[in-house]
Amino acid sequence: MPALAAVFTVTNVADAGPGTLRAAITNANAAAGLDFIHFNLAGPGPFTLAPASPLPALTDPVVIDATTQPGYAGTPRIRLNGTSAGAASSGFRIEAGASGSTVRGFAIVAFSRYGIEVVGGASNVIEACHLGVDVDGLTPVANSGGVFLVSATGCIVGGEAPGAGNIISGNLNDGVYIENNGGHRVQGNLIGVGLGGTNRAANLQQGVRIRQSANNLVGGTNAAARNVISANAVNGVALDEPGSSNNVVQGNFIGLNAPGTAALGNTNHGVFLTLRARANTIGGAVPGAGNVIAGNRFSGVGLSFGARDNVVQGNLIGTLPDGMVAAGNLQDGVSLAAATNNLIGGDSPAARNVIAGNGRDGVGLIGSAARSNQIAGNFIGVNAVGTARLGNALSGIWMTNAVWNVVGGTNPGAGNVISGNGLHGVYLSGPGTVSNALFGNFIGTDATGTVGLGNGGNYFGITVERASGTRIGGPLPGMGNLISSNNTGIYLAAAATNTVIQGNYIGTDVTGLQPLGNFKDGIVLGQLSGSDFFVNTLIGGTEPGAGNVIAANGDGVQFFRPGLTIGRSSGTLVQGNRIGVGADGVTPLGNIGHAVQVEAAPNEVLIGGDAPAAGNIIAHTVDPLRSGIRVRDGATGVRIEGNAIYSNGLFGISLSGPPATPNDPCDGDGGPNLLQNFPLVTNAVTGANGTLVRGRLDSAPNKNYLLQFYANPAPDNSGYGEGMMYLGAASFSAGANCTNTFNLHLPATAPAGWRIAATATDPANNTSEFSPSLPVVTVPPLTITPPTNGAFTVSWQFNTAAEAAAGAWQLLATTNLAPPAVWLPVAESPVILSNGTLYRVTQPATNAARFYRLQFQ
Repeated sequence: MPALAAVFTVTNVADAGPGTLRAAITNANAAAGLDFIHFNLAGPGPFTLAPASPLPALTDPVVIDATTQPGYAGTPRIRLNGTSAGAASSGFRIEAGASGSTVRGFAIVAFSRYGIEVVGGASNVIEACHLGVDVDGLTPVANSGGVFLVSATGCIVGGEAPGAGNIISGNLNDGVYIENNGGHRVQGNLIGVGLGGTNRAANLQQGVRIRQSANNLVGGTNAAARNVISANAVNGVALDEPGSSNNVVQGNFIGLNAPGTAALGNTNHGVFLTLRARANTIGGAVPGAGNVIAGNRFSGVGLSFGARDNVVQGNLIGTLPDGMVAAGNLQDGVSLAAATNNLIGGDSPAARNVIAGNGRDGVGLIGSAARSNQIAGNFIGVNAVGTARLGNALSGIWMTNAVWNVVGGTNPGAGNVISGNGLHGVYLSGPGTVSNALFGNFIGTDATGTVGLGNGGNYFGITVERASGTRIGGPLPGMGNLISSNNTGIYLAAAATNTVIQGNYIGTDVTGLQPLGNFKDGIVLGQLSGSDFFVNTLIGGTEPGAGNVIAANGDGVQFFRPGLTIGRSSGTLVQGNRIGVGADGVTPLGNIGHAVQVEAAPNEVLIGGDAPAAGNIIAHTVDPLRSGIRVRDGATGVRIEGNAIYSNGLFGISLSGPPATPNDPCDGDGGPNLLQNFPLVTNAVTGANGTLVRGRLDSAPNKNYLLQFYANPAPDNSGYGEGMMYLGAASFSAGANCTNTFNLHLPATAPAGWRIAATATDPANNTSEFSPSLPVVTVPPLTITPPTNGAFTVSWQFNTAAEAAAGAWQLLATTNLAPPAVWLPVAESPVILSNGTLYRVTQPATNAARFYRLQFQ
């Protein structure tokens, strides 16, 4: 106590006269400098002071300390009751001249305005009081409001010291109301609950409201700073209007009881930021900063009506304090409606929110003004260690008519784990949902990316419905998502447009080499009716890193689902993907059903392409009755080009089988891809300079066709071809009589012992099935014997007589290799030996140089 401070002692409970509280305040106001008001009331107490009119406002610094009353043991012994104080009265009113004052140790009840009202000034302290409940800390005796701080700076409501916290409960309006200026601390209080923090004693508006005020701290990183803000009739904490900025709400229990064992809730949101509140932090990325926000009847955290640039980090939203047991908010964990540029989570583990167990979506983004927000690094639908399901009842993240938001990110740690939710992992819906992106997330797995947890039994990892410009993954490091163990990995529904799906692992673990699968399809462009189409969907791409791994899907025998299903669409590109193999492009990880299935009525579907890296690997379908690519009835214009298609269960490409679709004269039939006829390869020879193929095509007359040629180690199970190696293509005209032959040189060399097959594509982009395959013949080397008796021999030998008979061969000779070399046929016919495999030509000896080569005719 300062040496010159005056001490005024309250000795009786009367309203006026010597020894009363009114007289002590009057005397303290008159004495310049900090003074003290102590209490020494006779009797056992508790005592009631019942002013008949408002007490004098505090105009000079004073410490009014009811804990000095004999018998004080941690709960108030003095009740200040405002029943008779009249209209517009507060228990204490602290004005600017009284800066540095303290009110301590009262139960302040039944005032028509506030328990304590601070108007202007700075550095006042309100501690160890009951504001709105009686001395027992349990019985509500309402003030209009609990604590009112307006145009003041640097006040403390409660504190971290033992016993400093207030009980601010049972009031008719807000528990704590802060307006203008700021820099206050609200710490260690029970707000909306009674003594012990386990029973409800609601404030009938907000627990804490910050309006047009900045730099306030509600809670703190130490456990002693924690407020319990629960059971209030509107929001737990509300921050509103543009001046509410740079406030921090951290370390609190918002919606739970004080032990953290059960939910008491707040009737609306746990924390609500609205009316352009900006640059506030809910939680934080340092130890102890996170709030537990659970059991509230609306969302855990709500941001709306222009709330922007706020950060929500490190919180448990929908769980008990261990993060392992659900105590869900009844609606969303976090809701952003007309909120802009907010960050939910962050790149570091300390910034992670656990958003789990909530009654609707984990995170909801609603309306066109919900834009440019980032949701990063969170556990959404799993427990705090990321090992088990703790799902939100609906989707992990739901966007409707939201714009330019990012789920995840490209920095290490920015991806979310979105698993265990009741419906979709991520659901984007509505025509106003535009240009949103998903990067680096684990959707359907645990935090290690090696164990499947899934989302919704009959729902999907990611669903895009009528949204446009959605980007799922990308070609750069960190952009791709892991999407596994869901019912379906990605489902595009109801005319989603301009969707890009790149760089994702769909059906594997995080290494891309072990199977986790999605129960049905890896990717679906959903089957629709009416006029809806999917427009301009890119699955993969030609740039490095753009291709997806789509593998091990369809792990439900009754479904036989494909890796990729394409429904009614226009401008769909499927390029550069690894479908049925691991990320190394080699490890077999087949999809149970067709690797790619094209449903009815697509338009402009290109699978592969002629650009470098456009081709897909399409391999290892597991079911023996399913093919690499299946084009179904009603689907036409499906161009299949430049892919590696091999080791599939039935056919490489199937238009109607089994069995394989036979050719028909002049190709007048119809069906999937118009049942385009395939070419017939009659001869195929390979050597160091490429591969020569001969054959014919019977198809519709007077049209130009693209013929593509492939090599494969073996035929499919029906004897028809597949195509592990793309050899090249050529343009071809069928001519007026429907049939024409081809004799082509392809630049690629087919491996010895492999088989050659071909496809044909008409001008309307209908690609055929593979042709029957034909063994490729390798040009045998020439052997020349030294001259004897005026002659020498030139010989060559095939592996089998059938190989020798696969084409017409001619021995050519020249005397000069200088360009342009002139090669002429050797006149002598070969002698055929060794059961038709060895060919030998005898030549007269000469002193002139001669050179020979064997040519396939």
